[in-house]
Amino acid sequence: MAAWARALLIGPQGVLMENDVLQIGAKHEYRGSQGRINLFFGNKTADTLSSFSVTLDTGSSLRAQAEEVPSLLAAKQQAKQQIMIEAMAPFTEPPMLTVSFSRGGTNFSYRVALPCQVTNFMEPVAVNTEAFMSRWTALEGQDREQQDVVPAAGKMDLAQVREWLGTSLKFALVEGVDSPMGGGLSGAATFRTGAVGPSGDKLSVGCLVRLEAGDGNSYRIQVRAVHRDVSVGTKNCLKMLLQA
Repeated sequence: MAAWARALLIGPQGVLMENDVLQIGAKHEYRGSQGRINLFFGNKTADTLSSFSVTLDTGSSLRAQAEEVPSLLAAKQQAKQQIMIEAMAPFTEPPMLTVSFSRGGTNFSYRVALPCQVTNFMEPVAVNTEAFMSRWTALEGQDREQQDVVPAAGKMDLAQVREWLGTSLKFALVEGVDSPMGGGLSGAATFRTGAVGPSGDKLSVGCLVRLEAGDGNSYRIQVRAVHRDVSVGTKNCLKMLLQA
């Protein structure tokens, strides 16, 4: 499932899980604090799946509305469910989906993560080198910074990582921060929420990232944000993309 989750972090559609009985496919899109996830439940057997149900666990940081699914899924048939989701606060782990049903008197239950990460709610923020370094210094502190060193999944390809950071994770790349020979990348973004602050504006959290290609085919990840959960969630996404 890790490979499927990684593919959905990079692209807009893919597989959540699949076995001999059931396949769950997903398509997702996000804008600002809101997202839409379409799920496709495919019965791969020659039997009817009865008492079919889907339960969402979004925690307190996400607000979701989900369409009902049919209680029966006929042989070789597919059911679709649309989920509208909105970030109300930072979070570190994706919301979970529990799919339950009965086949031939045997009960089944699968729990899988939805393709919904903290980086899905990012918007790129264009800043120059001076502004980036000023904000980076201002965000020093244990609760604000997350860092890790992870082994690369294969031969290090900084051009590919640049594409992931800018397109998949929605960070604006900041030129001039890192040495051209140093194998580093820097980016800035804002995590958007639907929660309204005292001023009447929707709350958001700025986030800065620095990546460095280290010795021994590894990457050093540094993430800073005012809110710890934004730093943790972003670091987790980068690890998912980069590590072996």
